[in-house]
Amino acid sequence: MEQRPTMADIALRAGVHVSTVSRALNAQASVPTETRNRILSIATAMGYRIDPLTAALMRSRRLGRPASHKANLGFIVSESRKQAWRPRSWIWEVFGGAKEQAEHAGYSLEVFWAEHNESASAAFTRMLLARGIQGLILAPEHEAPLTFNLDWEKFAVISLHYGPSKVIPRFHQLVSNHFQSMIQVCRRCRELGYERVGLVLRDHPDTHYEYGRLILGAYQAAMDEAHRLHAVPPHTVRELDPEDISVWARQHQVDAIVQAGGGYSAQFEPPALINRLRHHGYDIGGRQGLVIMAHRKEFDMAVVDERTEILGRTASRLLIEYIQQNQRGVPDDPIVFQLAGKYHDGMTLPRRTNSFLPLNNSRTVTHAHH
Repeated sequence: MEQRPTMADIALRAGVHVSTVSRALNAQASVPTETRNRILSIATAMGYRIDPLTAALMRSRRLGRPASHKANLGFIVSESRKQAWRPRSWIWEVFGGAKEQAEHAGYSLEVFWAEHNESASAAFTRMLLARGIQGLILAPEHEAPLTFNLDWEKFAVISLHYGPSKVIPRFHQLVSNHFQSMIQVCRRCRELGYERVGLVLRDHPDTHYEYGRLILGAYQAAMDEAHRLHAVPPHTVRELDPEDISVWARQHQVDAIVQAGGGYSAQFEPPALINRLRHHGYDIGGRQGLVIMAHRKEFDMAVVDERTEILGRTASRLLIEYIQQNQRGVPDDPIVFQLAGKYHDGMTLPRRTNSFLPLNNSRTVTHAHH
């Protein structure tokens, strides 16, 4: 599929920096006339087209005035995720960060719900174009990957997916660096005196294969890197069942659990999960520990904060850059950007002084008030 030329392509052909191309295309006097004319000739020969919305935004920035035009961006979410679209959810916080950054740069960001119906793709493309959408953020879909196929040449795209789809091409990706997060967690467990760190991975049948494979690979690498830790067979589950997890933990003498893959319900939000594990004999915060790979730090738990708002803001910054450089369609060489998570200590992973000894414990954890 032939790609539209970008400023970077023109800069390479002209032997100048991308910023020089940008100034030349915007007729700035700082570029010598001869250089500007040469760049314009190369751009014309390569079929480069200036985006009028981007040009208006750049002019407004130079003049220090608000943009007279706003380009529209779309945040594409699977129709099946409507139930998960609620305040404080992972996807809600990603969108909030993306929207804040987009509006700060003079763009708008709107949510569009995509049906799992490839035959509706043409109509969806027409609707997006009619709304003036210039760029798309493809929201992460752990449990229901998008299956539509738009006319991608019309849009700049940044994907928050973990891997390829059967239908959606491979775009530039921005994802959480779960691999590095797992290394952080296992190192911290070792520092605090834990020796048998086990992974509980919620791996629903519809969960994206590459996400689960990444988490399992990261766990194995962390075990190889942390010499004093003993590898434990990972426990892959469809749903979080505290009794089942406790049986597995006792069987393998796990003294610290790392839980990944989400899967929380009202019944098993982290405090309820802790209480149920304690009820079944796993002494969280006492002789045994628990770390959750989550999207925020809360409940005074040991967590890896995926920094979802920063993920969203970074997605908007990258997308706006692609629009300004006229990078639309499927890239020849897609790039994967990774955002490092941040580990936080908490009462669920105290410094360990005792060996593994499961106890029934009636202590409870209450929800924090926000």
